[in-house]
Amino acid sequence: MQQIYTEGLAKMQAAEFDVRWSRRPIERYEWPLDIALLALATSILIGERKRVRERIYSRAPAKIAAATAALLVLFAPFAFAVVSGLEAYRKGEFGDAYTQFQQTLQAHPQSRAEDKLHFDSGAAAYKMKDYGKALESFSQALLSPDRGLQSKSHYNLGNTLYEKRKRATTKS
Repeated sequence: MQQIYTEGLAKMQAAEFDVRWSRRPIERYEWPLDIALLALATSILIGERKRVRERIYSRAPAKIAAATAALLVLFAPFAFAVVSGLEAYRKGEFGDAYTQFQQTLQAHPQSRAEDKLHFDSGAAAYKMKDYGKALESFSQALLSPDRGLQSKSHYNLGNTLYEKRKRATTKS
């Protein structure tokens, strides 16, 4: 041991000893920095998208007005029928509201608001305490792709089934 110390370790200076045993960190920040600089350079080279909206409105205001008027004329009877059914519902005339909703469904069987009309019909039937019609209407509203309407329909369907069962047990 004495010989190892005198021949090797004693001759080494303290600085050399510390350098050999110290840890040097590996700096890896260059990679993310290079990627960020490349993305910045790319974004500068690629131009911004032109605003198309301004040109459309500035060129054809008459066409837009005509299209809006045509849509209003096409959908006005349907909108007024729905509004009248909702107005009757708000007044508490649930029988009239249910009838108007059903008439609108028959007049416009494949409309976009078909699922909402089924839901509204179910609500009117529920208020009339006609739970059979309410079950049928809420079940039809469940077929909607709208998740919010589906969840409301599930909730009201559950309430309708509860009320129907409660009514059946009170009669017996």
